[in-house]
Amino acid sequence: MKLNLLKLIIFFVAGLFLFGFCFFAFSQTLNAGFASSLWYSKDPFFVGERIRIYTAFQNHSGYDLTGKISFFDEQNLIGETDFTAVNNSLVEKWVDWQASFGDHSFTVKLSDVKKSEPGKAAESVSLSLQVSLPDRKFVDYDSDQDGLSDEQELLFKTDPRELDTDKDGLSDGQEINQGTDPLVQEKNLAQKENALPEQVQEATVKTLNFVEKQRQKAIVELDRILVEQKQKTGQAAGEKAWLEPQIKLLNQNLPFMKIPEDMLTRSNLFVAGISLLITVLKVDWLFWPLLIVLALFCFKAIRFFLRRRS
Repeated sequence: MKLNLLKLIIFFVAGLFLFGFCFFAFSQTLNAGFASSLWYSKDPFFVGERIRIYTAFQNHSGYDLTGKISFFDEQNLIGETDFTAVNNSLVEKWVDWQASFGDHSFTVKLSDVKKSEPGKAAESVSLSLQVSLPDRKFVDYDSDQDGLSDEQELLFKTDPRELDTDKDGLSDGQEINQGTDPLVQEKNLAQKENALPEQVQEATVKTLNFVEKQRQKAIVELDRILVEQKQKTGQAAGEKAWLEPQIKLLNQNLPFMKIPEDMLTRSNLFVAGISLLITVLKVDWLFWPLLIVLALFCFKAIRFFLRRRS
């Protein structure tokens, strides 16, 4: 009985010691490390392209941290950079790399990490995640630069040496990304289905050309009329003092003729009206909308009268 009690005490003390050791070790490991997996300036990327590899380091340790981040392809160092991360911050770092053919396994590692406190010397620390998970990539050639690797071109049965296998104006990579068939000229077919019949297109073009010619003729003719009216109005304005009493005298002696006394004012309004009409004819964004409205009005009026007659 005493022996069993002694064993129980020994196991209990050993358990407390082990728990204390684990707790102490955990408390010395700071809450900081890589926030996410690697990402790239372009993905997918192909042989010969210069790309940028990014990583993000987060610091929630309660201290300001300094150290070094190293980028690796397998065991080969791509590049490294120093970092400084204040508490509760996220730091992004990157390195440039020229893609080469074959399988690659990218990782980032932290080294020489130290915590910094005011008035104290920097102290080396251990972090919860000092090495990122590997990100594996296979880098292939893209001979025709259409966004598909040569291996993918074989899978989709497209030509790895031809940017646009079906010659429809979209590269093979664009068609795969938008879900269309890179071997069928779907864009051209869609254009033909949505296109107007040739006769309608020709009639529309002829009509627009006719309207444009008549518009230019009207502008020239109205400009001529405007010049003449301005000359007449100018002459009349110079003789206004003499004409007005003469008009009144004629109206008194010949009441059956009744010449309008506001004849000169009407002439000025006529000139202003012609000027406004010329402006409408010359300005496209005024002319074409008004023409469309007028055409719709005429169409509705004709339809209204036809319905009344029937």
